[in-house]
Amino acid sequence: MGLFGRSSAPSRPAEPDDDDSLDHQGMALELIDGWTGHDDTRLAQLPDTELAAQVQARQVLYDYVDRIWEDASRTCRRVEA
Repeated sequence: MGLFGRSSAPSRPAEPDDDDSLDHQGMALELIDGWTGHDDTRLAQLPDTELAAQVQARQVLYDYVDRIWEDASRTCRRVEA
């Protein structure tokens, strides 16, 4: 498993939902699964200081995306109420 990656379980191809809309989450997971091996290889080559910088940068990105996701969830819940 890569740094902030997913398990090495085989991925399934992204397929549109029944209503023909894009499955963005499935597509993102497919991208992550396909990229993790390349990322792991490169990360293994980094000096400790650069690896620490990667961990920090990825945590910042993760936190940012998580805040966006939470904002969207709150907005959706308000619309449904």
